[in-house]
Amino acid sequence: MIRKHPRDMHTSRLEQFDASWRREVLPSGLTLFSIPRPHDDHFFLGVTLKVGTRLERGKHKPGVSHFLEHMMFRGSKRYPDYAQLAEAFEWLGGDWNAATGQEHTEYWYSGIKHTAAEVIDLFADFIATPQFTDIEVERSIITRELDGETNDHGHCTDLDYHIATLLWPGTTLAQPILGTRESIASMTVDDLRRYRDAFYVPQNMAISVVGGDDHLLDLLRSAFGNLRADFRDVNKVAFPPLANYKGPTVKWVEHSDNEYEIKLSFVCGSEWSSEAQTVELVSRILADGFCSRLGRRLREQLGLVYDIHAHPSLGLDVGTLDIGASCAQDQLDEFMTELLRELARLATDGPTSDELERARVRSIVDLELAPTVPEVIGTRLPWAYLAGRNLSLVEERERLKAVTTEAAAEWCKRTLTASNAALAVLGPAAKDIEKRLKKALVAGLTTAG
Repeated sequence: MIRKHPRDMHTSRLEQFDASWRREVLPSGLTLFSIPRPHDDHFFLGVTLKVGTRLERGKHKPGVSHFLEHMMFRGSKRYPDYAQLAEAFEWLGGDWNAATGQEHTEYWYSGIKHTAAEVIDLFADFIATPQFTDIEVERSIITRELDGETNDHGHCTDLDYHIATLLWPGTTLAQPILGTRESIASMTVDDLRRYRDAFYVPQNMAISVVGGDDHLLDLLRSAFGNLRADFRDVNKVAFPPLANYKGPTVKWVEHSDNEYEIKLSFVCGSEWSSEAQTVELVSRILADGFCSRLGRRLREQLGLVYDIHAHPSLGLDVGTLDIGASCAQDQLDEFMTELLRELARLATDGPTSDELERARVRSIVDLELAPTVPEVIGTRLPWAYLAGRNLSLVEERERLKAVTTEAAAEWCKRTLTASNAALAVLGPAAKDIEKRLKKALVAGLTTAG
């Protein structure tokens, strides 16, 4: 017998986590976090910056955030080239890497705790004293990375980028994270230093260590205490505002394939808005598991897709609910009809209580497990602080529990509309494809919230 209304899924783990971590703001403005895990051999060190492609305007060239992230790995003061620095990290085992986004950049190391002191010392040298050697080698590597996202028609294959050009045209969000061929070709060390001096400053940085015990905070303080202290007076980052979106909009990108890749996005509130938990639960109702609406109908009943997914992409001041899938050439119209039919049903009738409760259970279980994954919690905590929030997983759990079927239904009615939708499709040429898909959006969804 299936128990459709499980008891409250929480343990005491989130309460323990909220009470365990420590934060310290240094005189320079740099923020340190320590999350002790004395009974776990895993160790994580992360540097999170409120820096991303949304800042690439004026004298800061498109792609400079990503280019700088790459160049940070090309040597430090003690290890003055890429090979020496990489070897120093690799002798410690673990994983050393970085990532660039639209609003944040992250550098991290994940390994075993008995090397923690060595890692902290080495990481401080790595972050504080980049040498910017071999820019031509890195330029070639980034160009190859760009080639990997460019098809034989010369088009970018990243649907996230194409959706951004529909939602926020003319803004820095509508720039590719890698930059353009022209900006990559013209990037100089002076460009990188200028960008680092403007934004890699203590007010925009937070460093976290997950693992060991409280003494690691002392090591962080010693290693990073003077990091960029001469930039302590540089202001915190303020991102440029975004205009309100008015849809629907559709973009087709020609691509030689036997399938269409589809991404449908609906504009919603930000990561810290009152609707953030509702967005997560609705995304799970749509496409989290075989019992979800889209998984059940489009995959299990109709066989139109191998995989379909829905997830929130929530930024500091705006977000989207994104739905993605691939379908056969001759099934594009059928796929869109069935997809929009399911979305219209959800917008009209709202979710059932069973659907909402199942999504809630799955969300709370994932939340309960978050403190057990250092890589997750070691970036989530500092990012919340840089965004001006104090992270409490207990409060997040309570907000998930507070979402009602009525509130979810109202959100679906307001949000899952044609005027709030943007659709990007990657695939073969077809007659009037953009016009046809826009007509389908208008016909399949209501036009106003």
